[in-house]
Amino acid sequence: MHNDVENPWFLPTSPWFSRYNSKLDTTGGAKRDNPDIIFKLRPLKTFDKPNESELPERHKSRRRREVMMELAERNVETMVVVDQKMVEFHKSHELLKPYILTIMNIVAKLYRDPSIGNPINIVVSRLVILTGEQTNLTINYHADRSLDSFCKWQYRLNQSGGPTHDNAVLITRYDICTYKNTPCGTLGLAPVAGMCEEERSCSINEDIGLASAFTIAHEIGHNFGMQHDGAGNLCGTPGYEPARIMAARLTKDSDPFLWSNCSRQYITDFLESGKGGCLDNRPLYEEQSPNAIEDMPGTDSSVEEQCQLQFKNTSYPCRAEKCYRRSCVPLNFHALIVHGEWGVWSGWSECTRTCGGGVKYQERICDSPQ
Repeated sequence: MHNDVENPWFLPTSPWFSRYNSKLDTTGGAKRDNPDIIFKLRPLKTFDKPNESELPERHKSRRRREVMMELAERNVETMVVVDQKMVEFHKSHELLKPYILTIMNIVAKLYRDPSIGNPINIVVSRLVILTGEQTNLTINYHADRSLDSFCKWQYRLNQSGGPTHDNAVLITRYDICTYKNTPCGTLGLAPVAGMCEEERSCSINEDIGLASAFTIAHEIGHNFGMQHDGAGNLCGTPGYEPARIMAARLTKDSDPFLWSNCSRQYITDFLESGKGGCLDNRPLYEEQSPNAIEDMPGTDSSVEEQCQLQFKNTSYPCRAEKCYRRSCVPLNFHALIVHGEWGVWSGWSECTRTCGGGVKYQERICDSPQ
């Protein structure tokens, strides 16, 4: 169904959507309105560019500075797609929409932080809520295959009319995993340096509550050409600044609220190379509600609700206790120190050589108890 302009675009299973990559037939049959948007985009106005040689000399340097300032700010028009498992988990469309916008608001604030070194505007141009199976779109636990399917799907959707986007973000309740179709600890996946490439400017992100914002910011960072902190760079390594938003995994030493100098250099190199050309236009949009955009997450979601969004409906925050391994324990609780023992031996490895003298080995780790 397609509601008024203040509501997201719901995609049920439908024959129409199976041919979304073809032009709509407006001469016969039921006419479909354009997909709905969260921010109402107006057509961009065009102006005749004056010949710089005709400008007075005193205006030329000022105009060059103005052009440089205009080009320095990039706008990422983002389509956010919510899968059917998200709808099943959150149950209410009315609650799902502000929840997604709150997450994207956090993402936008992370990209406006000075530590990134480049002013980036994350603009939600379209919110799509999937209420049924979609033709040519397969989403499951397998993150790589789901991402590949989604990237192709969003490209075809981008060609079908309605608001266009520079980047597509899929949010799913599947416990996704790289390389296999079973649950594991993967949180997100994205093509590196895919921004502005129509079939590579996309990501898949697992919903873990409001903290999903950090996953989405991380994966969009990959689209901007960022590598993990500590992977081919010194950020996050001993003696250097800690790993930040682009940390490969979150630890007690990570700082997910800032960008590292390495991330800043990666995105600067990407933009200066000209690969971010699709972000130079400035979309004209009306904010849906200033309060809905500017309020902090805790205004709309209590700590109890945030806890349940990240874990499950039976979860609750620890009050006069502390959290230990997802359980509330007394403040004076301390884990017992136990001497470790050797674990079990692994199986034999492959031989180090296929011909002649080689070595096979077994391993065991001092991890019992863990």
